[in-house]
Amino acid sequence: GQITAQGEGTATTNLQQGLIKFWLNIDGQSTISTRDSFNISGVTDVGEGQYTPAYTNVMGNANYSIGNNTDYDGVEFAINCKNLATNQHSIQTVDTDISSYHDHDIVMVNGMGDLA
Repeated sequence: GQITAQGEGTATTNLQQGLIKFWLNIDGQSTISTRDSFNISGVTDVGEGQYTPAYTNVMGNANYSIGNNTDYDGVEFAINCKNLATNQHSIQTVDTDISSYHDHDIVMVNGMGDLA
């Protein structure tokens, strides 16, 4: 059901709309491993610096929002989330000049939107 909570001032928040629908924290080096996740059924290692997580419960449409972060030896690099579909999306971790993919030791992604 729908739960509305009082926010700051007179603003209200619909908790169902405002909840994270999936999140993922993986070690993306060599043989990838999932440290922890929510609503993720598995992650495919597509190639160097490229991963595809699949959702346990699919999204209602492909117009959801993704937040992300990555780290490699204490340095942040760019991460691209592309090819959003209702059941998965693509992750690409790249070096700072975005010229090549690199496996990263910390890859974190979360998604907000409507579940199906």
